[in-house]
Amino acid sequence: MRARLLRMGLASMAAACTVTAAAIDVEIDFAAPPGYAVRNEAAMVVLVPQAIERTPCVYGFVAPRPSKGALDADAQAALAEAVVPGWQRTGEWANAQKGTAPAGWPWHRTQADFRRGGDAVSAMAMALPAGPGRVHIVWGLGNPAHCTFDDTAFARLFHSLRPRGWRADGGAAWLRQLHGTWRNTERYGLAQFTFGADGRYERALATSTRLGFSERTSSRVERGRYALRDGALALTPESGGHPATYRARVFEEFTYVRGRWTRVLALLTADAGADEVRYDKVD
Repeated sequence: MRARLLRMGLASMAAACTVTAAAIDVEIDFAAPPGYAVRNEAAMVVLVPQAIERTPCVYGFVAPRPSKGALDADAQAALAEAVVPGWQRTGEWANAQKGTAPAGWPWHRTQADFRRGGDAVSAMAMALPAGPGRVHIVWGLGNPAHCTFDDTAFARLFHSLRPRGWRADGGAAWLRQLHGTWRNTERYGLAQFTFGADGRYERALATSTRLGFSERTSSRVERGRYALRDGALALTPESGGHPATYRARVFEEFTYVRGRWTRVLALLTADAGADEVRYDKVD
């Protein structure tokens, strides 16, 4: 099926994906994001978008593979051997991410563009532990013009992953990554979180609106306590306001454009139509 997906136009992927064999055991539990259907075939599980214009990336799993001893090497090898075998990298462009999930398992993701003949595709492989000497691989494919693997569908898939046999550490490793100040300036102004080692947080919001020749600004600060509960980041304001709960990812990201590793906090609410919002670490 993977070869068929790569040969096809992305718009017809969903129609072409059909069950061709009994399901394999990928040894990891997950929930398909909204808008995706799960299809099984002999060597993989495929998550097929039902509306490619809204969810442009195809995701999937292969059975656990032998580890090469490091997750970055595992992701690179899976990309070349299991996701796009026989395809050639398009230039030097590549992105990578690495981090620790709230349950404590480490992960490494790599992605790049590939070409074979007149066809081009973006491909991604994410490696995480699957027991001694083995790794799970989550893969992705998509049209380079539309699929970046940073959509909300991937975030929801990531947060649903439950590697079998993994014992959660209570979030200790993940919470250490959260400490510090994180800032977003992409939307309506400035939003900033500061998480202290004492379990307290501060959230600052500032907006600026220009109407004709006048400009109106507003700002507010919220303080309270935070904790990791059932894999989610829970914020409890000290003012008695409504608590907030987020599915959160903390990771380091390398992009070809920036040419360096940066730290990112990505927050996702439980609202069905919510987007994942990214905050950059303030050094």
